Amino acid sequence: MKLWLTARELAEANLPELPKSRNHISQQIISVANEEHIRLVKSKNGRPLKLVDTSVLPEPARAELARRARKATDEQALIASGKELAHRQKEYFRKEVLTYRSREVAAARLTILQEIDRIAIYYSSGRTAAVAMFLKSYSSGALTNEIKAAARIANDRGRGLSRATLFRWLSKRQESATALVPKISGHLPIRPSWLDNFLPFWQRPQKPGLAEAHRQFVAQWQGPGPAPSYAEVRKAVKKLEHLERDKGRFGKLALRASQAYVTRDTSDLLPCDVYVADGTTFDAEVAHPIHGKPFKPEITTIEDVATRRIVGWSAGLSETAQGVADALRRAAQIGIPAIFYTDRGSGYVNDRLGNDLTGVLARLGTTAKTALPYHSWSKGNVERLQKHWIPLAKIYPTYLGAGMDKEAAQAVHKRTRRDIALFGQSKLLPEWPEFVAAVEAYINDYNNRPHRSLPWVRDELGRKRHMSPNQLWDSKVAAGCEIIPAEPSELVDLFYPAEIRAARRCIVWRGTNRYFSNDLDRYHGQDVFVLFDVFDASKVWCREVELVNGERKPGRLICEAQFEGNKTRYYPVSELQIASEKRAKGRLRRLQRKVDDAEAELRPSIMFEAQPVPVAANPYFPDQPAASLAGDAAAPSSPWRGGLEAASAPDPVQRDSADVANFTAPPRQGPAFADDEDFAAWCLANPTQVSDMQREAIRDMLESPTTVDELRRHGLDCVALDRLTKQRTRHTEAV
Repeated sequence: MKLWLTARELAEANLPELPKSRNHISQQIISVANEEHIRLVKSKNGRPLKLVDTSVLPEPARAELARRARKATDEQALIASGKELAHRQKEYFRKEVLTYRSREVAAARLTILQEIDRIAIYYSSGRTAAVAMFLKSYSSGALTNEIKAAARIANDRGRGLSRATLFRWLSKRQESATALVPKISGHLPIRPSWLDNFLPFWQRPQKPGLAEAHRQFVAQWQGPGPAPSYAEVRKAVKKLEHLERDKGRFGKLALRASQAYVTRDTSDLLPCDVYVADGTTFDAEVAHPIHGKPFKPEITTIEDVATRRIVGWSAGLSETAQGVADALRRAAQIGIPAIFYTDRGSGYVNDRLGNDLTGVLARLGTTAKTALPYHSWSKGNVERLQKHWIPLAKIYPTYLGAGMDKEAAQAVHKRTRRDIALFGQSKLLPEWPEFVAAVEAYINDYNNRPHRSLPWVRDELGRKRHMSPNQLWDSKVAAGCEIIPAEPSELVDLFYPAEIRAARRCIVWRGTNRYFSNDLDRYHGQDVFVLFDVFDASKVWCREVELVNGERKPGRLICEAQFEGNKTRYYPVSELQIASEKRAKGRLRRLQRKVDDAEAELRPSIMFEAQPVPVAANPYFPDQPAASLAGDAAAPSSPWRGGLEAASAPDPVQRDSADVANFTAPPRQGPAFADDEDFAAWCLANPTQVSDMQREAIRDMLESPTTVDELRRHGLDCVALDRLTKQRTRHTEAV
């Protein structure tokens, strides 16, 4: 509360037991106040202003001022507790975010007021007389249909128009146009106090149903009173904003798919300004270039952002640094980029590409940029490009992507695996050269196809269509854009991996391979740059190390060192072969662990000792002792081993020996075979005499790739054997 007030402020406060006039308040206070209770200050216009201490006011006036001060303090507390925020929201909705009904009522009121103004002008009367004339016409029904309709809408509460209402609208119109908007009935939604305790049961990545989340919430309810019902929970969750409702149930990437985004404008970019790269798995199986088995290759694509042209690509077993470097090599043959924009995958963020000294990008003079985590749409142009590989994958019968019939996919899967097991290859699998040629042709078609994000142009027939990436590229080059491609002689230096090695006695080592050149004699004990080809280990290129601004850079070419020998291998081992052997050894280790687990299952750690199981005595021979399944000597012999007179049977060992001695084997059916090849040759020569059991044996033989290779080596027809397994004997057909 202010302790010093002016006479005007006291008059406007309308305090009890004080005059209403400023002059009278000044006279009364001056008559009772001392000099210490009056203070003179300068006002804004420089005139003296007299302030009065409120302690000299009458007691009722001071009490009213104290009450108003407490009310102001309470209002500040409301603001701190958040209730004032709801009040401000209500005012905001009332004045600015207008509903259709609010705008309609405000427009109708404004129409009525304009009609009153028209009456006042027409009859040259004042506002009071104009309002009286309007109400008289309103009561008698003499208004036009438009004004009658506006009067029905303007009265938002359904009451008739009155003089006080019209004057209130006239005074509000002088304030602002939004003052005629009616107040919104009802209250703002109140957030239940228990909602924050319920949301942890609902906001889970498992996406539980609302009923299940409510059941768990009620089971752990500890609040006062009964737990909220399912209907209350459903109503509260329905009123939440979608971000708060889906928080926790979806990841950051999924939530950002429904949030606002910024579109990047690429109209000011030139070709080779920014290259963006991304990889995807091809949705169809092709034959592996090494062993011919089916696999899905990884395609790395590099696109020019300015023209949407695919400038580089590569295909490999996975998204590796070598595959990205190969795609970048193709792109550099067209033009060296200023910025190389990728995600943070291991194929892009690695020492091979990003090393400040030996990296490919550093030697190209290209700046590497990576997208932020969970911001894949920042390079959405190349992300959308990946869907263009789906039509190419669908031309192959081995397509495994979305939309493929599951039954057909399963049939193709079994067919390819069976063909690989029998013949080592499958006609359904496209060969690697065929796949590479198809990708090249598809990229050429894409670059010459109209792109909807590119500018419009007229074709030869005058029809309007979008430009193709190649057209936009050529037009920008014709307009003066300078393209700097990498020279063929520079590709070796730019894209071959480089390592720093010490030269010793004219030899540099790479792994277990050593390379020799007499030109390295002057560099004994010094570090040199060694450039190598991952596909050819027969030679390396050696360059001097130069200091540029304190950093070591590749300098003059020293020599081309040839493979001379190593301690572990007689022939050189290329980088690709080393990686292949390493991957094969890893697979063998994983398979060996599975074999060990299977053998361990055959050797259980807990062994149970066989115990004799008693059997009830024979009711027909009560004088005989009870037998046991463990082969008790007192048990009577089986009717198949001598009949009932074998009560005094010998011990089990003597009995088994006698049985073996007296056993007569049944006559052998069919000829005897020395090995699988002999058996397969007999089956091919006598197809009508092959039994069903022998057909099963043939099937087992054909399922083994080793056996199939051995049969082929002996000149046996595996296809005829496979047809033989599908035939049936005459006896089986007759049955």
